[in-house]
Amino acid sequence: MERSIFRTGLSSPEEFAQLSEAEKANILYVLGLFEPQRRLLRHFLRLSFTIAGLFWFVLWFPQLAALDPEQLAQFKVQQYQLYLVLLTLWGIDLKRHSKRLAFLLRLSAVQGKRWYEVSAVELRKTQKLNLFELLWKLPDNPDRRIWHLLLPHGLILLTMVLLVLQFLLLFH
Repeated sequence: MERSIFRTGLSSPEEFAQLSEAEKANILYVLGLFEPQRRLLRHFLRLSFTIAGLFWFVLWFPQLAALDPEQLAQFKVQQYQLYLVLLTLWGIDLKRHSKRLAFLLRLSAVQGKRWYEVSAVELRKTQKLNLFELLWKLPDNPDRRIWHLLLPHGLILLTMVLLVLQFLLLFH
């Protein structure tokens, strides 16, 4: 989470050190809402993109795999489907992150504060904690809707299925 602090608009560790304890606590609270979920999703995406990228060697060097032309064509189609799902998942993460940041900036502008001066209590009062959920529900969130969590979970599941299908086709 330390690296995330310096991607928040603060220019240096010295600037962070000059903040009051309340401002530091606010920053850590806001980052703690979504950063663990986002970090886990980023690791999953990196791993999946790496595995999918290694599959391209089969397409570049078809002699590495004992696939007939029909199986090779199917492998190529599944490879494109895999990338479509992975890029969609990455795009959803990017869109939700930009919505989170826009929300924080709007809230701080309305209150006439900098974003890291917005307290946890003020953030909870807005009833918008679902913007900070990506993979699981936050315990502070009274909102019971979960539809925004179903799409990322569905895409993660679909990614794993497509990766297994690629392995099965390759090593049948």
